[in-house]
Amino acid sequence: MKYIKNIASFTNGVNTSQLLKELIDAGVLAKSIIKQSTHLIILANNEDQDTIIDIAIADHIPVIPTTLEIIEKTLYQGDYMTIRETMRTSISSFSELTQNEKEIAAKYCLSDDTSLVMFYMGSGLDQTQAVNKHKVRRAEDINNAALSCKLRAESPVVKYIAIKYLSIADASAFLDSIRNFLEDYKTVAHLGLAYGQNRDGIMDYIEATNAYVDIGLTLYTFNTPYTYIQCRDELKNYLVYGISPTEFDEFKA
Repeated sequence: MKYIKNIASFTNGVNTSQLLKELIDAGVLAKSIIKQSTHLIILANNEDQDTIIDIAIADHIPVIPTTLEIIEKTLYQGDYMTIRETMRTSISSFSELTQNEKEIAAKYCLSDDTSLVMFYMGSGLDQTQAVNKHKVRRAEDINNAALSCKLRAESPVVKYIAIKYLSIADASAFLDSIRNFLEDYKTVAHLGLAYGQNRDGIMDYIEATNAYVDIGLTLYTFNTPYTYIQCRDELKNYLVYGISPTEFDEFKA
């Protein structure tokens, strides 16, 4: 059976996926809803459901997606680490999130371990199950982040920054020095101690922190008129935030 409804009937707007669920909950054997410019076409298996559908339309108040929910829909359309960080910064307090937002935050590990394990326990899991579920999500998140890092590390950008700021010999030596760090970066998205991880990483070498204070990248001689600070910041922008130098984007093939 096909029911055609004027979209103007929805005084508060329409969310088709939400309406479909509401119709099914009301007893309409709805199969799908097709949205056209001015009308909705509701396809259902049962007949003579106009009255029930009209009541559902009158009661329908669409849920407006939050910022976190909107960002989450773009997560696999771009750089995972960049979008995940945008999601993280959109959260001011885990406890103030809606139920759906908490599920998103838990899925992508956007809060601390304790809060997320407690959330899973509040959803009906025992402590062991909650801890295990969170660890599975952490493994998935690390893997997705590592895929972003792998794409960054294997692009020409790191090599470009090296030869922009250093002589060919020094650029080669620098790339050789960070080879193992890049492997950690590609495999488990490892950045270093200053980024909440438990051992030195590529950013310690670049930013001269922890075991690399006054050594690492700072020991190289930089091409005039460039400085260590400029080189450090461009590498950080790319490796941490996925932002490549403007001129690279302008002239890349």
